[in-house]
Amino acid sequence: MTSFVNWRSAAALAWAALGFELLVVVVGAIVKAFGPATPFELDTQLVNVFALSIVAFGLLGALIVTRHPENRLGWVFTAIAFVHSLGYLAAVLAGYLVFRGPTPEPAGVMLAWLFIWSANLHYAPSGTFVFLLFPDGHLPSRRWRAVVWLTLASTAGLAVATATLPGPLVVFANVQNPFGVEGPVPLALAGVSFLIAGGCGVASVASLFVRYRRAAGPERQQIKWYLYGGAIASATFVVIIGFGVPLTSATYLVSGATIVIAAAAAVAIFRYHLYDIDLLINRTLVYGLTTGGLALAFFALVVALQTLLRPFTGGSEIAVAGSTLGSVALFQPLRQRAQAGVDRRFYRSRYDAGRTVDDFSVRLRDEVDLEALRAGLLDAVSETMRPTHASLWLRETRNDSRTLGG
Repeated sequence: MTSFVNWRSAAALAWAALGFELLVVVVGAIVKAFGPATPFELDTQLVNVFALSIVAFGLLGALIVTRHPENRLGWVFTAIAFVHSLGYLAAVLAGYLVFRGPTPEPAGVMLAWLFIWSANLHYAPSGTFVFLLFPDGHLPSRRWRAVVWLTLASTAGLAVATATLPGPLVVFANVQNPFGVEGPVPLALAGVSFLIAGGCGVASVASLFVRYRRAAGPERQQIKWYLYGGAIASATFVVIIGFGVPLTSATYLVSGATIVIAAAAAVAIFRYHLYDIDLLINRTLVYGLTTGGLALAFFALVVALQTLLRPFTGGSEIAVAGSTLGSVALFQPLRQRAQAGVDRRFYRSRYDAGRTVDDFSVRLRDEVDLEALRAGLLDAVSETMRPTHASLWLRETRNDSRTLGG
């Protein structure tokens, strides 16, 4: 009875936190809609990143706590969303009070300062604990406690450093830090804390690979789902940094990556379509390679055709049209080559099974001996399906022939 009451209390607390977070998002949207204009960076950061991550992580945390209240990961997601919502509320109110008049109001200055340093309270934990505790809410072993304590220490260091850095506050350029401390200490503390937090983040991702090597069955599939979401998020950040994506598009991409991670975690923890991850990874690799190959082929054809046709046409329309048609024609061959390469490199058993079935099909066309056919079919089944035992019974039909004599 006590455990049931505790479970009900935990679920009620998590859903109450989600209700508060959603209320904060709605209130913030109303304040921003009817409030004064704020800097562009503040708008994009609040609307795109904070609001969506609040909903994604808050909902995921509430669902995990309801289904698995003993899993600490649910409380980590709930805490991340709750801290996000407080920062979001502080930023919205600060923007209203700072920019509605010619000079910032004192309450707005304090809220802006609170938002700037409190934002650090979730960066390190969300980049560490969500990997370190996945999927069951426990550390891989006791020695990983050091990573937890270093993460907490670096989080506190980043918060203190940000709270005391002199000069204008980030995204509140017209507000000077009221508690800024002159000297090298805040900047040095921020640098050291950032390095420690980054090292803890790398270690926490490494812990997933440690778990994967030790795991078997469903837990391996759970980790695959999470790593799949993390890979998409990492690729998103690489694209943003490598291609210099504008801030507007970058915030949408970051928000999308956040939702992908939350969705991957939900599928993994609740084990919904758990074993579809292998097919999803396969398709992602195949179509990712195919898309990359088509893009390279398209640009190569454009350059080549423009070079050849420039003396005759003087334009690029024919080159672009020809390159498009050539890319369309290359799609199926490239996809087949990519599929074969992915299967050969990452899905060797599937690749070998396909080769075995193809070889058996070739032999089947020319085989007339029933016993040889039986042996070949059993060999093909054994190589592809790997059963513990296989047998085959074929019924022979005899046609009686009568000779009629006169």
